[in-house]
Parts: sequence; structure tokens; C-alpha cells
Amino acid sequence: MVETVIWFGLAAAALFTAAVTAIVVGALRGRLRSPFYNLPPFFALVAGIAYSVMAAVEVEIIPAVLPKLLQLTAIRYVGWLFATAVITYYLGMLSSADMENRLSAVGAAILLVVAGFVAALNDGLIRWGMFGMSVMFFVGIVFTFLRPYSAAMVEKEDGSRSLFTSLRDLTIGLWTLYMAVFVLGPFGVEVLTVADYHFVNVTLDIAAMVGIIAVLLLRQYELRTFVTGDIDASPS
Repeated sequence: MVETVIWFGLAAAALFTAAVTAIVVGALRGRLRSPFYNLPPFFALVAGIAYSVMAAVEVEIIPAVLPKLLQLTAIRYVGWLFATAVITYYLGMLSSADMENRLSAVGAAILLVVAGFVAALNDGLIRWGMFGMSVMFFVGIVFTFLRPYSAAMVEKEDGSRSLFTSLRDLTIGLWTLYMAVFVLGPFGVEVLTVADYHFVNVTLDIAAMVGIIAVLLLRQYELRTFVTGDIDASPS
């Protein structure tokens, strides 16, 4: 328990730090109204709150109303629900993909998380059937990232295309690992113990969410323009 709560606490600290850093940078550059700066802190804050609640459940400050693993999983999936939806929309916004493609990808991202959670709640054929549905939604998201989103980037400047490609590939790679962890963890073939399952997911969450913010802040200076609708979000 001690090790697990430490990992949860470290994840919360990393996510809150990333969110605050992004907010401060956006404020210093006078761009907090730009979605380029204000969307990433949102999913990091939500995930940080989720991990704070998970830590409180782990040390029983908040009583578990479900078996502990399921309650922790439910809280984690709430954080994932917001994060996957916002990240998916953000990549679409960065690519200037049309709103129809953005919203369909966000819908698939929400269904991916919901199906995964239903899989965790059940066992046997229902579990693997729902996991299969989750994989199908993931494949749909990957297709959207690689085709409509990428196609919208064709005429963008090199810096914008490079940033989008980095974030797209990071997201696809890490989300694929999440799928593998589900299969290997306590809801799958149980190669990973519960403690290992939590540790690996914490590592992936930090890499995925803090990683995206880090890439954005480090690469922002390469962009001459970042335009979404009528909002000029280019760094100044």
C-alpha cells in the first residue's frame, strides 16, 4: 500500500506541476485565452485531482464503497475520460481538421474509455467483448489521426506539421501500451500484479499527459502561427 500511494502522490504532483507550468507560461506570453495554452492544463488538472482522490482511497481517508481495485479503477477511468477526449480534440484543433472529424474522434475516444471501464467491471466473455469494442474504437481514432487529421496538415508550415506528428505518434504509441497493460494486468491474464498494474499506469499517465505539455512548451517557439478558427494563438 505504501508504495502504491507514493506512486499516486508522485503522479498527482507531476500532473499539477505540468498544469501550473503551462498556465504560467501562457499567462507570461499573454495567451491564456488561446486553446493552445488553456486546454492542456485542463486535462492535467483533472488527472491530478483523480490521482489525489486515488491516494486518499488507498490510505482509506476516503472509504472504499467498492472493492478497492474497482474503486481506484473507476476514479482512474474518470480522469482518462476527460484526458482522452481533450487530447483527441486538441490534436484535431492543432491539425485544423474540420469539426465533424474532431467530434467523431472525440466520441470514439469517450466510447473507448467507457467500453474499457465496462470491461473492467465484468469478467469472461463480456469483459473480452467490451475490451474488443474498446480496441475497435481505438483503431477508429488511430485512423482519424493518420488520415483526416494528417491530411489537414499538408499545407501547414514545417514547424506545425512536426509538432503535430510528434504529439500524434506519442499519443498513438502510449495509448497502444495502455491496451497491452489491460491485457497483462489483473483484469486480463494477470501477468502484472495489482501493484505493478498501478505503477505502469502511473508511468504511462505521466508520459502521456506531462509528455504532451512538455513537448508543447518546448516546441512552441518553432511555430510562427497557430490559428484555430478566428483565434490567433501564435506565440509572441
